[in-house]
This record gives sequence, C-alpha cells and structure tokens, in this order.
Amino acid sequence: MNILLTGDLSSIAVSLAWKFSREGHKVVLAGPNPAVLPGKLQRVTFHQINVDDILFQKTLARFRFDAIVFIGSREENHETVFGLSPGKMLDGLKNALTLAIDKTVGHFFFISSTEIYGDAPNTDESVAVDPVSANGYALACAEKTCQHYQNTYDLDVTVCRVPHCYSVDSSNGLLFHLVDQYRKKSKVNVPYRKEMEISLLHSLDIAEFIIVAMEESGSHGFRIFNLASAQHFSLETLVEKVAGQFPEATVHFDEEGEVLTQPAQTTKAKAEFGWISKRSLEQELPAILEAWTADPLQKKNFFQRLGKKMEILKPLVPWVELMLGGGAVFLLNNLTSTVLQFRFIDFRLLFVVLLGSTHGTSFGLLAALVASGLALLSWHEAGMNFSMLLYNVENWIPFALYLLAGGITGYLHDKHNNEVRFQQEQVDLVEEKYKFLYGVYDDISGIKDQFREQLMGYRDSFGRIYSITTQLNSLQEEDIMFRAIGVLEDVLENDSIAIYSLDDHQGYGRLQVSSHTLQTSLPKSLKLSDFPELGTHIEKGEIYQNKNLLHDYPAYFSPVLDGTTPVAGIAIWEASFDQFSLQYLNLVKVITGLIQSALVRASLFRRANLPNLYLPNTRILTPAAFRDILTAKQEMETSQVAEYELVRILTEFDDLAEASAKIEKGIRNTDYIGMLEDGLCYILLSQTDWMNAFNVLSRLHNLGIEGEICSEVVFDD
Repeated sequence: MNILLTGDLSSIAVSLAWKFSREGHKVVLAGPNPAVLPGKLQRVTFHQINVDDILFQKTLARFRFDAIVFIGSREENHETVFGLSPGKMLDGLKNALTLAIDKTVGHFFFISSTEIYGDAPNTDESVAVDPVSANGYALACAEKTCQHYQNTYDLDVTVCRVPHCYSVDSSNGLLFHLVDQYRKKSKVNVPYRKEMEISLLHSLDIAEFIIVAMEESGSHGFRIFNLASAQHFSLETLVEKVAGQFPEATVHFDEEGEVLTQPAQTTKAKAEFGWISKRSLEQELPAILEAWTADPLQKKNFFQRLGKKMEILKPLVPWVELMLGGGAVFLLNNLTSTVLQFRFIDFRLLFVVLLGSTHGTSFGLLAALVASGLALLSWHEAGMNFSMLLYNVENWIPFALYLLAGGITGYLHDKHNNEVRFQQEQVDLVEEKYKFLYGVYDDISGIKDQFREQLMGYRDSFGRIYSITTQLNSLQEEDIMFRAIGVLEDVLENDSIAIYSLDDHQGYGRLQVSSHTLQTSLPKSLKLSDFPELGTHIEKGEIYQNKNLLHDYPAYFSPVLDGTTPVAGIAIWEASFDQFSLQYLNLVKVITGLIQSALVRASLFRRANLPNLYLPNTRILTPAAFRDILTAKQEMETSQVAEYELVRILTEFDDLAEASAKIEKGIRNTDYIGMLEDGLCYILLSQTDWMNAFNVLSRLHNLGIEGEICSEVVFDD
C-alpha cells in the first residue's frame, strides 16, 4: 500500500514510518521539518510542506494513496519548536480529508488523544467526550470534522485515541522531556502531581493496530478506538524508574498540575481486532535510556568540536573587526601626524565618490573630470603658475585620485546592479520554467487520472452493467424512468438529462422525468417539428449527436424503440467538450440500450396484463395499479426529478365507462385515471403544477364533472 503520514510528525511519525516500510508499504511523510527522520529509511519519502499550506493537496495529488494517517496535535508537544498547534492541525486535517475524497483513498486514520476525555480517567469509547483544555476541544472538533466527511462523502474513517507515546526514535513526548531534563540539569521539574496516573504506549503498537485495521476488507464507516498500554502507573513511579540512571539529580513535582492525557480502556480494539499492546516500559526503558543519554560529541574529532564552539562566537566577529580597525586608524594618524581640521576635507573627492557610487562608472568619471576642472580653477584663482603643476609630479596625485575614486565607485555600483539584474533574470527564468513544468505536471496528472478512470471503468464494466440491470429491474414504466435518470447521471457524469415519452405520430415529446437542475428551465412538451435534425434521427432509430452545435438542440438524443416504433427519447441537453467523443457516444448507446430493454419489457408486461390493470371497458386503473403509479410519482417529486398534481373527482357516476369517456376529453394521454380504496376516482396529472391543474378543473367543469385538488392521499394498508 501507499501510505501518507502527515500532521504532527514530531512524536510518533518516525516509528510509524519505520514499521510501515518494514511491512513492505511505501510511505510518504509530509511536514515542515525533514529533521524528524534520523536517517534514510527504505521506501520512505519526505515532502517538506506545511500541512495547512494551500498547495498541500496540489503537491501530493500526484501520489495515489491507499491510506492516510493524520497525527493530531498532542499535549506534550505544544512547547516544542515543531509541535503542531491546534489551529494548524484543523486546517491541515481539512487539507488531508479533501485530498482523501478527491483521490478516493480507502482508509483515513486520525490519531487523536485520550486528552479528549478531560478529567474522566480510564474510560471507554462509549463515554461522551468532555475536554477541559484548548487542545482537547480542538481534537473534539477534529473528530467531528472527520465524522462529517464520512457522512457526506462516505469516507472510511478510523479514530485512534492514544495516551502518551514513546519510542527510541522519538525526540518529543513526556518520557523524552523528562530524560532530557535529567541529562541537562541537576534539578528536574515535573509540572504535574506525583500521584497522577499515566499510560505510556509504544509507537510501534499503534503502527501494528493501523496495519491490522488497513487490511480489513469492506466499508466500516466512522469508528473510534482507544489504544493504551496494559500497565498504568503514577508519575512518581515513572520518575523512580528513570532516576536510577541519574542519582545526583533532584526532582520537584508541581502539586497543582494535572496530566490531561490519561489512561483509557481498550476493550473495543481487543474485541474487534484482537489487539493488545505487546511492549512494556519495563522492558524498553533500559535501551531507550542508553540511546538518549549517549553523548553525540564523543563521536566527533577535535576540529569538529572546535568548529562547533567557534560558531557560538560568530556574532562577535563584526565588533572585533570594528575595534581593531579603529585602533589601526589611530596608530596611522599618530605616525603621519595628521590633525583633523575641516579645511583639509576635500569636498571635490566627496562629490566624485557620491556620484560614482550613485550613478555608475560613466557619471563617476564625468564627476572626476568636473572635480579636476574645479581643482584647476582653484589653482588659477590662487595665482599659482601652471608650469609648477605640470612639472611637479606630486601635484598630479589629486587628479589621479579623482579619476581612481570615480572609476572604482562607479565600477562597484555597476557591478552591484549587474549582479542584481542577473539574479532577477535568473529568478524570472526559474519562475518561467516553474510555470511551464507546473502546467506540464497538471496535464500529465490529468491524463494519468483519465487513464486510471478508463482502466478502472474497464475492470468494473461487468459489475457496473450488472448493477445497472439490477436497478432497472422493474415492471412499471414510471419506476424505470425514475431509476433511469439516476443511472444516467451517475454513469454519464452529467446532470442535464431528460426523458420524454413520444406520442403515436411522433409530433410531440412529453417530459416524464429530468435532472433536478432542469426542472424550472425545460418546457413540459417538445414540439419535434421545431427540431428537423432530431426528427430525422428519431425516424431512423439512431442517436443524434449535435456535432454542428445547433442552437437550442440537445447535445445528444437517443430514441427508445419498441420494435421499430419510437416510444420515448433520452435527451442530454448539455455536454462538456470532452464528452463529445466516440467513447462517450458508445457509452450513451450502451446505457440507453439497457434502459430501452427495461422499458420494452415493462410495456409488454402492461399490455399482457391490461385486464388486471384497468376496470372493464374503461381507462380507469384499478386501486392496486393506480397506487403503484402514484407512489412512483411521489418518489419522483421528492427527488426533484418530476412533479405532478392529483385531482379528486367529486361527481358521482353510475356508469364508469361513461365517466371514463368524459374524463378522457379533458386530460392528456400522459395523465392517469384511477380509483382508490375509498371508491372515488382520481386523476394524476403528470408534469403539472397547481396553476395548470386549475385549468384542468375548468375543462372538467365544462364537461359537467366537478373535482378538487388533493394535497395528500392516505393509503389504506
């Protein structure tokens, strides 16, 4: 299996990853700190990303996980650098659950804590949670979130409530913090009362439970298990077990502090999986203390230890350079007997330095020429002879310094700008490559998912056909149409489908049932003469595909034939671009063929049982037959795929044949007349609202028949 481990990776994640990999599973760890892995593990990959990052799902979408294990925030890890805060845990849990439903992950495990029980010690799963801490409330909210995703998306979720955990690979937890204090201090502070009962469970025991639960076949929904060690003991006993290695240390307990993660009963885990904790702290503690108390500096040579110590002094280096440089300047001034006077400051040199460092080499050299010109002007104003300037080489030094200062400062400015521009170009290039690769990745990921869906569809085709056939196994046409709309939406992945019945002359299509998104937008009747392209295909009994993208035409229309006579039609009004393909057309043919077979079978059954369905010499259905049709119509309206109105006939008739003939003149062929157990006649108006029902009542009144609209009919069982 491919397993994703995420959440709070600072405590038990390493042991879980090691155990899963040893069992032959591929493991991916996703978290912000790669240092949680002490070394390279086979079949284990680490992705450095925060669990609450908005790119969490995108980053891990390329994997096909069979199970996700999310480790919740824990009481003992809140004060650590890499501990997961309750807020980040909830955001990360939502990311992981969304990834699970998007990628149809088979198992989702949430590692919770017995901290959720609050002050109630040694409880089982039937006890209502009553947290008393912020993290306990966050864990309760997290479990409710998992239950919501299970109810909404039918995701199998297993919650494991565990106590304090330990393992030799862990660098967090109650036991590790206690031993770490013993190693570093002579006085150990335990922030709890010494009589508090605790349970310490080895992380490998948790891993073994998850492996057993993953191997379980079938769907299990949402379930909760307590996991705990067989031995419970007080904090004072734990301290005594550890103190044997550190006899010089003293321990101080906080008499007001309470352990919120308490022991719990594991009856349910033992009953369903036969799970018990195999490891005890008595057996594991010596090896753990030896591993945790070993001095890692003993393995390093002298120069490595010296370099490690010098890193501590690194922040002091600039201050040392500042003081040494100031002393060097002071000595040079004393050796050259230079006295600080404002009249000796060369403002021309300052001008060159400022221009060169601000605007580059060109302006630096121009500023040097200007400064040189100003120096010559000052020489002239002082009444000095220019011949002295030319023949005395020492007088050339200021001009050389101007040019040198302008060139150097300008060069440094240009070099810095070139480096910045080069780095920006590199960043832009990397960003462009990243966008390109990200686009390629999205395309490849989409193609991979498409191929996988096709492969899974091919593998499941026989089972899916059997499922469809089972759903359409009915002898009532209305019931078949109701079930057919659900089958079409599921298999074709389309929610704009309608089924029409065709009259004997194929002049009109009467809407029987449709997707709930089309209930308010589709007309109740379809005049086929307005769709000549559609009529041609119906006459030939062929599926129409709107390749020319004709306005107001459906994307697909498949006629349903009774022999060679079209009796109904299935319309797909809207289709996405990728649904205009030969594969999709063949899928439409197969599904509509199955629906056609079911409808024809129901039609043959109805014709063969006409004497049992209708009262003699009338179109009035018997109570049993009318009751079945009314029940189907009620289910359609409840599912928002069709609507109907029921009219009760108040006029009494001595001759039912006469009554049937009169009523037929005021209704359509798609409406039903029937009698119920109360002895009254009813009219079921298909795809009709209450306003049109009043029009029907008006027509019946003109025919001498009085009636009323029924809001509800109670059947006599």
